[in-house]
Amino acid sequence: MMFTLLGIPLAFTIILLMVRKKIPYGLAIITGAVIIGIFCGFTFSDFLTATYNTFNNWETINLTTIIVCIGILGYAFKETGQIDITISELRKIFGEKTLLAALPAAFGMLPIPGGALMSAPIIDPEAKKLGVEPGHKAYLNLWFRHTLLLVFPISSMIIVPASLAGISVYSLIIRLFPLFLISIIVGYVVGLRPIESVPSPHESGSLLKALYGLSPIILVIVLNLVAHIEFSIGLIIGIALLFIETRTPLKKIGQIIVKGFSPTMAVAMIGIMFFRQVLDGSTMAT
Repeated sequence: MMFTLLGIPLAFTIILLMVRKKIPYGLAIITGAVIIGIFCGFTFSDFLTATYNTFNNWETINLTTIIVCIGILGYAFKETGQIDITISELRKIFGEKTLLAALPAAFGMLPIPGGALMSAPIIDPEAKKLGVEPGHKAYLNLWFRHTLLLVFPISSMIIVPASLAGISVYSLIIRLFPLFLISIIVGYVVGLRPIESVPSPHESGSLLKALYGLSPIILVIVLNLVAHIEFSIGLIIGIALLFIETRTPLKKIGQIIVKGFSPTMAVAMIGIMFFRQVLDGSTMAT
């Protein structure tokens, strides 16, 4: 029994060391699962069973599709220029002070590769107008970029834990909502409130245009919430809508899908599900 229990801390230690060495997370967690299996007395047949159960599982297929499609959708927003349209309208609707929170939140909502680095310079004009120091600006970007993820349904931070816990995405969001409110309040009190507003000319913007820019994401949420369509299917529909709205040529669509596809994220999701199957098949799961 003691030998079996040693597998857990050893596995997590190895996972952390591998991730620290820049080894892909998926490979690291698969390695951790194998270590736990060995310490639990798994035979080669047991590992084959765990592997089969991982791939012959709707949850694995569904979650992997979701993670992959989230990446493609984010990349498509960037490459089609849809994100630029959305940001342009947000700038017209909100004042500079509000934009310091709204723009990073918008980038957090869109799973764009390198989004944190992209959203930092995006708020430069507003930060300069208001005299915000670089360190303060970095804090605002980091804080508000991640705050919305606590309640955003199309986020791997929400979808994966909810699925593994066997609860709905919206049940998890309800539980996290108080933390979301606290995060908003803290962000305002610490980050936004000390900044003095500066009067400046304000363009008239269109909320409808901003919502149109975000319509592929809104559609995914509505399809799931109202029609109970799986996020995996809704995301595919959302990606198709984005390409239709932006009139993206077929050749470019193929390029966006290929470049937006992340094998690393797909393997990571499969690794998580394999890890779960090993735990379910081990004596530690009882």
